[in-house]
Amino acid sequence: MGIPIQQIMAIEIADLTTNLAAAKYPLGTVLAFDDGSGVIAKYMYVKDGAVGMSANGVYVIDKDYKTAVPLTNAVGAIFGVCETAFTSGYYGWVKIEGNTLIYSAGNTTATHTGKMANSVATVTDEAGAAETAKTIGVINTTSVPAVNCSVTLLNKRVTI
Repeated sequence: MGIPIQQIMAIEIADLTTNLAAAKYPLGTVLAFDDGSGVIAKYMYVKDGAVGMSANGVYVIDKDYKTAVPLTNAVGAIFGVCETAFTSGYYGWVKIEGNTLIYSAGNTTATHTGKMANSVATVTDEAGAAETAKTIGVINTTSVPAVNCSVTLLNKRVTI
């Protein structure tokens, strides 16, 4: 089953980093725009699935457009990165495609692919450039400690 995509004429840019107790836009709405980096950015409007999302965390999005921490039974899952912290049960935008920061689970190498891992809202270096069923994007930052690293999200379904 495909993901229904709805178009809206305009949003307030400040809404991309604001989460609210009541929905302001229809759940599942996808917004695409040129963020000035030369890469099209895409966002999806979701509801926090009662976990309270951390800034720069990556989360699975279910069929009702609610977010959750990735679990191993997620097959063909949509994912999004919360660019600002969400209050538990609130509504807001998560990035699904384009350049973003994600907290890494450890060392990362630029040009390697990154994946989601079970039970954590971080990106893990896949130790190479080959795309797998778990790949969420391409890592742009080489770092040794666990830090926020730049990742280009691919906007594809993944298996955890």
